[in-house]
Amino acid sequence: MPPHPFARLKPQLPAGAGQALDADIRTLSSLLSQFSRITILSGAGISTESGLGDYRSPGKAKPARPPINHYEFVSQASVRRRYWARSFVGYPVLSQAAPNLAHHALAALHTNGGHNFHRHITQNVDGLLQLGGTPTGCLLELHGTIHDVVCRSCGETERRSAFQNKLIELNDTWSQELGTYEFRPDGDADLNGELVRRFRVPVCRACGEDMLIPSLVFHGGQVPGDVTEEAKKIASDSDAMLIVGSTVRPLSAYRLVRIVKEKGAFLACINFGPTRADDILDFKIEALMGDTLARFADVHLGEGFKPPKHLTQVAPDSDPLVRMLEL
Repeated sequence: MPPHPFARLKPQLPAGAGQALDADIRTLSSLLSQFSRITILSGAGISTESGLGDYRSPGKAKPARPPINHYEFVSQASVRRRYWARSFVGYPVLSQAAPNLAHHALAALHTNGGHNFHRHITQNVDGLLQLGGTPTGCLLELHGTIHDVVCRSCGETERRSAFQNKLIELNDTWSQELGTYEFRPDGDADLNGELVRRFRVPVCRACGEDMLIPSLVFHGGQVPGDVTEEAKKIASDSDAMLIVGSTVRPLSAYRLVRIVKEKGAFLACINFGPTRADDILDFKIEALMGDTLARFADVHLGEGFKPPKHLTQVAPDSDPLVRMLEL
C-alpha cells in the first residue's frame, strides 16, 4: 500500500529552537573528553527533523486521542483492530522516514574514532539510528521496534513489512474508502470509527491466535526484564551519560539517569525544552538537534564528521515545508 496522497513527511522543528553557541559545543566536547565510557540516551527529539513528530516538544498541542494503552490492547480485540487499522494507514508514511543529521552524527561518534562513546540506549522504535549507521552491537532499543510483530500467545515474530502485505490482501477494497487522515507520532493515523469496525486483522501464522502486537512497549506497558537489566548494567558501567532529544519523562529512561547520577558520573544533555533531569544535569545545550549534534561530532572527532551529501541542514528560520531529506 503506497502512502496516502495527503500524507507527507516534513521536518517537525520545535517552535523557538535555535542554533547552539560554538563555545557551548566546544565546552561539551572538552568535558566529555575526560571520560572513557560514555553512554548516549536518545529520545524522539532526534527524529523530528526526519518528519516524525513527538508528544512533548515545547508548544506541542496535546493529541486529541491518547496513545494506545498496553492493557487495553491485550485485553480487547476491538482495540487491537483499531490499532492495526490505523497502523495499516500510518506505517507506510512512517516507512518514508530517513535518517537525518542527528542520526548520522550519533553514528559517527561510535564509528569514526569517538572511542569514548561506548553504548547507546534509545527510547525510539523507528529504526533510524541503525539506518544512519549506528552499529547494532552498541545499541539497545529500550522500548522495542515498530518494525517487528510478535504473537503474545506463542512468541512467533515476523517483520512488519511482511505483515503489512497480509493486511493489504485482507483489506484490498477497504483501503479504497479512505479519505483524509491525521498521521500521528506513534506511527498510526486517526480514522473513522465505522471504517475501523470493518477492518480485518490476520491471526498468527504459527498458532492461529488473534494476539498479534507490535514488538514495542505501549503506554502503560513494561519494558521486558532482560532489556531492563541490560540497560541498568550499561548505565552502571558508564562514567558519563549524554542525553539527546529526550525529556526522560518515562520512568524506564529516568531511572537510568538516576543510576548514572547516583554513582557520581557526569550527566549532560542536548535537548530543546525542559527535561525531567534538569535539576541534576551537569551541562545542558538547548538547540536544534541535527545542527547541534553534527557540529558537536565534528568538533569531538577533530573535524572528522562528514555528513552524507544528500542531507540538507535545517536552519532555525527555514521553511517548515522544505524536505530535509531526499526521500
